[in-house]
Amino acid sequence: MKNRIYIYLLMTLMVCVTAMGQNTLKVPVLTGGQGKVVAIPVEMDNADEVVAVQFDLALPFPKASSGSVALNGSRNVNGHTVSVRSLGGNKYTVVVVNMGNKPLAGNGGQLLTFPIQV
Repeated sequence: MKNRIYIYLLMTLMVCVTAMGQNTLKVPVLTGGQGKVVAIPVEMDNADEVVAVQFDLALPFPKASSGSVALNGSRNVNGHTVSVRSLGGNKYTVVVVNMGNKPLAGNGGQLLTFPIQV
């Protein structure tokens, strides 16, 4: 009986110690004039080291053909690249990766900009 109590307490302590940080992606609300190209910032706050990011992005307007998705210079110090694949209907899969498995620099702020035609 005494051993069960010790095991239970040890397991409870392990759960408390292994709590992980929260990593979030955010897209702020923007406005833009009709016919204009607007660069939507995608922000990431990360408590852990992040080597790669993949997410789907649904937009109200299509991606601008004149602009390209660009990584923010302050977060791209380790040679990361970004690729975008259209899923149709103004939905896109975005992948940010570094083939050398180096982490993104910094723990918060703008990760990339995504141009759309309003």
